[in-house]
Amino acid sequence: MTKLSRRAVAGLCAIVLVAAAGIWAAMDLEEHLTVGGFKDENSPSFHADRELEDRLGIGAPNVIVRIAPVSGSVDSPETRATAEDVVEVVAQHAVPASIQSYWESGLPYLKSQDGRSALILATLPGDEDAADAAVRALGPDLDELEIEGTHVGLTGQAEILREATDVSKDGLVRAELIAVPISVFLLLMIFGSLTAAALPVVLGVLCSLSSLLVMRLLTMWMDVSVFALNLVTGLALGLAIDYSLLIIARYRETLSAIDNPTDEDYRRASEYAVRRTRRTVVISTATIAIALGGVLMIDLGYLRSIALAGIVVVAVTAFLVLVVMPIALALLGRRIDSLMVRKVDLATPGAVMRRLLAFSTRRPLVVSVVAGAILVGLFLPFLGVKFGPVDDRVLPADSEPYVVAEQIRAEFPQLGSDIMIAVLPGETTIGEGETIASTLSQTQGVSVATSAWGTFVGGSRVAPGSNELAGDAALSAIALIPHADLDQQELLELARSVRADIDVHDGTLAGTYADELDKQQAIASRIPFVLAIVVSGLLPMVFLATGSIVIALKTMLLTGASLTASFGALVWVFQDGNLSNILGFTPTGSIDVTAPVLLLCLAFGLSMDYQIMLLSRIREEYDRSGDTAHSVTFGIERTAKVLSAAALLIGVVFLAIGTGGTTIVKILGIGLAIAVLMDAFVVRIALVPSLMLMLGRWNWWSPKWALGIYRKLGLERPHLDGVVPSTDRAPVRAHVRDAL
Repeated sequence: MTKLSRRAVAGLCAIVLVAAAGIWAAMDLEEHLTVGGFKDENSPSFHADRELEDRLGIGAPNVIVRIAPVSGSVDSPETRATAEDVVEVVAQHAVPASIQSYWESGLPYLKSQDGRSALILATLPGDEDAADAAVRALGPDLDELEIEGTHVGLTGQAEILREATDVSKDGLVRAELIAVPISVFLLLMIFGSLTAAALPVVLGVLCSLSSLLVMRLLTMWMDVSVFALNLVTGLALGLAIDYSLLIIARYRETLSAIDNPTDEDYRRASEYAVRRTRRTVVISTATIAIALGGVLMIDLGYLRSIALAGIVVVAVTAFLVLVVMPIALALLGRRIDSLMVRKVDLATPGAVMRRLLAFSTRRPLVVSVVAGAILVGLFLPFLGVKFGPVDDRVLPADSEPYVVAEQIRAEFPQLGSDIMIAVLPGETTIGEGETIASTLSQTQGVSVATSAWGTFVGGSRVAPGSNELAGDAALSAIALIPHADLDQQELLELARSVRADIDVHDGTLAGTYADELDKQQAIASRIPFVLAIVVSGLLPMVFLATGSIVIALKTMLLTGASLTASFGALVWVFQDGNLSNILGFTPTGSIDVTAPVLLLCLAFGLSMDYQIMLLSRIREEYDRSGDTAHSVTFGIERTAKVLSAAALLIGVVFLAIGTGGTTIVKILGIGLAIAVLMDAFVVRIALVPSLMLMLGRWNWWSPKWALGIYRKLGLERPHLDGVVPSTDRAPVRAHVRDAL
């Protein structure tokens, strides 16, 4: 058995093993993923939630059951009997003291204005995962009740998260089914050969399976968010296709420089292609990992799990590509071009690209100004960004939790939004408690304030209090029901106001909007550290690829500029609701604060990834010729089709992810696709060449100490004497032959 065949057999065995392990991981992965991680566990609201549950056995309701008879009133004996059966089932899963039923309490805000429906509120115990397990058991138990003539609907935060989880899992399969065939078609157009087109997709699927294995292994020692599933798997698929595309394109370009290549030429060409792209792949992988590493600074389990899973998956993807591609190319040899359907020359730019490069050469300032103006204009909507909590409207409009929540909003205007609970220290006296509750009931935006000392409306005591809120030696609580006509921003302002009022009494605030305030604070306080890590980590990466401090700084600025379009689109589409009918989501007037953070780091890493690929090729040509203008033009010409195709392919993957049922997944998928495509077709094709042409030799300036490091690492290649800068292939052919 030859050396090559032994390597091939070992490689194929490893591939089969990885694929089998990925399939095994996929079979039970969802059971080990968490739906939580959206709360700052060091925040006042989180500790208030825990105290309410541990000491009073209550909490902000996370389950709502709507009961509506087909005919008649909710006060009929038949409906009351049904409600009692439902309460009995809910009590098996919820905190007993937290259950509030209209039929038992008689609370008027739990009955609709037309008297045709009423509610049961309850709190499922534990964190998000415990609540998820409880609501998954509660739903089937309610379905088993033999209820005739009455509609029973379930919603609330726990049920919404449960539905969002299931929709996201279904979206993963749909995204793969969309992305894979479209990728094969695009690769067929790019390479012209079905074999060459299929190879990156097969490797992408392998890396996608490996990402499932990685996440399954990570769940053994940390919580991994279920919402990482779509994003991380898509990232593995997209990057594997891109890196494979880069290697195959270099492989075919190398062969094009050899007349009548032999089998030995094919073997050496595959080694050369991998060798010439290895550093680019490694640096690009490190770039994405560093960008994701910035997210680890934020103390939210959801973000940290996505970041850590992404870092490991990107590293595994790069490793598999660099290991599998040489084996695959060696096995295929000249068969890489079998099943040819069209002849393609990736090294020669199209007519549009040539005209744009020619215009950039003549008018670089004009190109820079126009491209910059486009990016600034697209960014402007982000100046009006508003952040708010995730609610039922992230779900598809036909899902049951969404439908039930919409019915409640229409039928129970007096109930308002999620209940806020003010938690007071146990030493609060009866007189102090009544005064605080009365004062809070007068706060603008508060409809009802219920406490152990009475129920207050507009400062007046209108009904007895609730024994469940009775204080002990540790604490007591006041439940606040907001007005129904408040939007998310007004509710957040109300939460700030109530928190300020009770802070003077050493109180804290619990509930959805208190959690949101603390989540926003947790992110805002760490953003400077995130940016510091990303910038300080990525600057050396670009320097290692180019040997220039000037290019490194310019690349950071241009990469940041490429994000402006996606940030503006984030607001224009998902906050303002433009294109909502086409994309199939319900706008809420705000976006989740975690979305821009993930978009910033992921898009920054991906954009830097592609710019490094381009700049590495420009630097390589500059080392060969010593001519900046020629190197810029040559590098862009040689990489334009490949890198544009790579951006288009990963854009397709992210757009496929954006078809996911929840708005959370749509935002990330579509936002990343816009960022990558904008970087590919505005920044890299227009801004990068125009600015480099204006800077000339200043592109390559670095302080002496930096150049010394670059040379000591052996990264600088001396210019080849006697090489005349030219777009003709003769010098390239000679260079390749010498290298081989």
